[in-house]
Amino acid sequence: LPGYESLGWFGVFAPAKTPEVIVSKISADIGKVLTLSGDTTALQVVAITFVIVGFAFKVSAVPFHTWAPDTYQGAPTPVTAFLSVGSKAGGFVGLLSIVFFGFWFGHDAWEPVLWFLAAASIIYGNLVALKQTNIVRMLAYSSVSQGGFILMPLFVAWKHSGSSLIANRDSLTAIVTYLLVYAAMNLGAFGVVMAVAR
Repeated sequence: LPGYESLGWFGVFAPAKTPEVIVSKISADIGKVLTLSGDTTALQVVAITFVIVGFAFKVSAVPFHTWAPDTYQGAPTPVTAFLSVGSKAGGFVGLLSIVFFGFWFGHDAWEPVLWFLAAASIIYGNLVALKQTNIVRMLAYSSVSQGGFILMPLFVAWKHSGSSLIANRDSLTAIVTYLLVYAAMNLGAFGVVMAVAR
């Protein structure tokens, strides 16, 4: 049989290529497809994508936001206020650190992902918040939308200067400023919810 070889006297046939050779060939083909221009390898692209997805879940960016409205509604209001501000701020600080210090080499991989997450979060969060009848769920979807606005400057975190990349300080300043204002306003909104509930 073509492509097969005999394994002995008993007439048992097996593929001529071992599984390791087949997996190696498939990996090489996937690597050619995923490799970006420059030195970014396929494994780096996959790693960057998984880290961004993890942080997107943490900051409840669309489509990883589904936990937020139910959690906000089910938790006591002080816990919800902390989740809305502290947890989200911590997630963005981690994402800022990764983008500015860890992923400077793979900006071709994460810029389109962040662009999609920001646009989807802004549009979806605002549209769904309009239909809510529970104030806490409305604040949850508003938080999803605000996360999109915070993500926006991240996809211009690096700018080209001649033949090299430099960090965009305006992007970092915009994110930190928005996070501080967001934290104050959201804590105030949940403070009003707690006061009205009593």
